[in-house]
Amino acid sequence: MDEEPERPERIDPFLTESDLPFDKEAMAVQLGKDPGFIRELVDLLCQDTADMLDQIEEAFREGDIERVHRAGHRLKGSVSHFAATRATDLAWQLEVLQVCEAGESSTVSDLREEMKTLTSSLYRFLDERDAEAQQEGSL
Repeated sequence: MDEEPERPERIDPFLTESDLPFDKEAMAVQLGKDPGFIRELVDLLCQDTADMLDQIEEAFREGDIERVHRAGHRLKGSVSHFAATRATDLAWQLEVLQVCEAGESSTVSDLREEMKTLTSSLYRFLDERDAEAQQEGSL
């Protein structure tokens, strides 16, 4: 990759395991345990997410339900690899258009916030794994 994507702001460092927006074990089953590969996927997710959410908002404004469906489906697929249940569910709601007119912006806003939390948590998890590996290597 030529340039590193902009990382989201850090989240509360005192989140417990149960507060994380993804399931580490399920993610390892989906993606394996190679932190370099997972970091690449998180970088791609960060690069694509804002664009996908902007496309969804634009499609809603234009009344283009098919675009909302496609973008929701694409985003659902992207976040499901990380075993991110809430983000996957919100994207699924857009994919199957289970939002009413009043809920459109709310669902997209909720998803945008969830994606910030998810990507921040994923980067923190990867940074912690890197630090642990460095500590083990220096022993």
